[in-house]
Amino acid sequence: MKTIGIDLRTLQSDSQYRGIGEVTKQITTNLLKLIEEQEKTADYAFNFYVDAYQKNEDPKRYLDIPESISWKEYIVNEEQFEKSFSSKIKKYITSQKIANSEKSDVFLQFDFKYGVPTDTKTVLVEYDLIPLLFWDRYYPTFISKKTNALVKFFMNNFVFSSFFKKVYKHKRRRVLLEAKKIISISETTKNDIIQHLKIKSEKIRSIYLGIGENTDVLSKKAENEKLPKKPYLFFVGGTDGRREIDRLVTAFEKLREAGHDIQLVLAGSHFRSIDTIEEDKIKNAIQTSQHKKDILLLGFVSNGFKKELFENSIAFIFPSLYEGFGLPVLEALYNSASVIAYDNSAIKEIGKDFIYYTSSKTMLQDISDFITTSQEKKIRLEQEKYIAKFRWKLTTQQYLKEIEKL
Repeated sequence: MKTIGIDLRTLQSDSQYRGIGEVTKQITTNLLKLIEEQEKTADYAFNFYVDAYQKNEDPKRYLDIPESISWKEYIVNEEQFEKSFSSKIKKYITSQKIANSEKSDVFLQFDFKYGVPTDTKTVLVEYDLIPLLFWDRYYPTFISKKTNALVKFFMNNFVFSSFFKKVYKHKRRRVLLEAKKIISISETTKNDIIQHLKIKSEKIRSIYLGIGENTDVLSKKAENEKLPKKPYLFFVGGTDGRREIDRLVTAFEKLREAGHDIQLVLAGSHFRSIDTIEEDKIKNAIQTSQHKKDILLLGFVSNGFKKELFENSIAFIFPSLYEGFGLPVLEALYNSASVIAYDNSAIKEIGKDFIYYTSSKTMLQDISDFITTSQEKKIRLEQEKYIAKFRWKLTTQQYLKEIEKL
């Protein structure tokens, strides 16, 4: 019997609400189902690795584990991990030991920051190099989370910032070199890894993410999840530096001034309230808006409610400067929403000609034209056939092939 190890720590952190968490849930659950469907339960067992400091946050609550699947759980680095600042810096400099990883024949790692074991063959999933490519946008946010004034002052130093960027890049490359196989979620990400981290192309395979199947066992719609009362523009995602939500808020403000009686709906874990928004530009744009009462902050929403928000929106607006894949764009297309997004990176690779493309400079005019002309949503047979290619089951089948090769 062969054993597949899966690191579930992404489901015990804020990543559980983001793309990494969704990939972890979908790939893991579909992999378990696939093993059962192919009648390989006698051939495979699973080891789940969880965080020692999050024992009360059981990541398996997100998974639908068939009774026929054999599995064990291991606590990772119980004696090593501390929550001090020095330990967090240290993890970027030194290799991390993953306890009991040698008990797995192949180890599946969904997040590079947790490291990869060197005592077993690892398949590492890579999403993007955005923190590295947008360092000047990400590093200030990273610093702002520090509470110690002296630490903030020291880390705001340009020399330290440059040093830390080199350390981060070195850590990222070392983890990729230690992995046996790298799965990138797009050709865009694969090309970035080759160009910026100098990893050989033959070590990387691009496998697109999926859409459609809802394997989240906690996705039941809550009673307080009710659709807005006015027509609305919709965004769901993070508030990190490359997402120009502040420009979207400004565009919304001017649309209201032009007489469009609409609302702006912002969903995602960082949009629970104005205080949970990390980017000052976004926070300030909302607080100073003359129509902030019509800017709805919904926070994390269930899959069922998110589907309704997509379907009933005027359009899904995705003002991102860079994406390794752009899963929200694919979700929007799958759920019959019109999509207005920036023309860059993997957004163009995934969205093809099914998206209304815009830019920072033309966003206001393009949204205004879209609303005024009442353009029909691009729901046609050609699009439906295209979206059908993106299925988590198909994605997971390709993952299993890479695992079995090792």
